[in-house]
Amino acid sequence: MQSQQGSTAILARTLVLLACSPILSTTAQETAGSAAIPTGTVIIEAIIEPATSADSLTFEGTPSGVLVVDPNQQNRLAVEGLSAGSYTSALTEIGPHLSAQGYAVDRIRCDDDNSTGDVSSRTANFNLEEGETVVCQFRLAASTCVCPRAGSWTGSNLPGLMVCTGTMERTLPLIASRQRGTLRVSDGCQTLIATKMSDEYSDVIMKRGPDCGYEGSAQSTPMEIFFTWDVQNEEYITGSLHSEFAQQGATCTMSRDLELRFNE
Repeated sequence: MQSQQGSTAILARTLVLLACSPILSTTAQETAGSAAIPTGTVIIEAIIEPATSADSLTFEGTPSGVLVVDPNQQNRLAVEGLSAGSYTSALTEIGPHLSAQGYAVDRIRCDDDNSTGDVSSRTANFNLEEGETVVCQFRLAASTCVCPRAGSWTGSNLPGLMVCTGTMERTLPLIASRQRGTLRVSDGCQTLIATKMSDEYSDVIMKRGPDCGYEGSAQSTPMEIFFTWDVQNEEYITGSLHSEFAQQGATCTMSRDLELRFNE
């Protein structure tokens, strides 16, 4: 009898403890579990203006991969299921068709206040909050600048002057010269490289500026020569060169105009 009473007392205490213990409801358990699941999404979108035939863009980071550009497609790369945090995606390669036509990134715009784009590095920086979807749009526009033809060109240094001051006061005429060389076009016509255009200086590397003109330099002895080029059409370039150097107490400045013509 006492044994039964003891068992009854223990069972009663157990029921009281269970009744007082906090029990997480099924709904609360589901809520706690779902909060730990990453739910953010980042999207790269490409806009090509004007639209052109299919090509590709390669991105590294998040998102990464090859974005197939087609006027009939959505032109997107997306990554879902991300935790809140910062993510970066960079456009590392523009397809050959777009490059040949001079397409370049001229704007990166994100659809929230915390994310930004940097055109100079062709990078989108996502600052993602929990459950957020952020779209960063890369716009590539065709260049309106004229691109010269790659191949054989003749460079003509027109008559010029060298003016020296200091211990040697004199003005020396520079006679005209002409030489055949090669023009290479790269980076979607952003860079031009002229080789063997003159015996007076080394290869000339020219970079396009925002006004479509080119600036660059070449090494000579005893100075560096600076160039400006204006592409008149695919087969004709005008420009000028200048240089300044000091030697034996004299300062000399050289300048002359030039022309480049494509060889048929």
